[in-house]
Amino acid sequence: MTREEAEKIFRIMAEADGKCEVCARTLFSTFVELFPEYRGLGEEIFTEIFGTDLYVDKGESAGDDRHHLQSSGFTIMYNFGEERLLLR
Repeated sequence: MTREEAEKIFRIMAEADGKCEVCARTLFSTFVELFPEYRGLGEEIFTEIFGTDLYVDKGESAGDDRHHLQSSGFTIMYNFGEERLLLR
């Protein structure tokens, strides 16, 4: 894979679920685990798009690490890898 191809993949991942920062962070992190040679590129693109670092300290703010999605009548709450399904 070339640098240009990796950049295209990062930019596609950034669009996940309507530019969901939490979703993109998970995708970017997984990608750089598998392709560590593109970690710097991923960090640059993530910061460019979301205005924040790819890797954040979990203690920064409890509100910043939560994201709610609506899907088929369920709310899926993401909190740094913890998943909970709440029935509505």
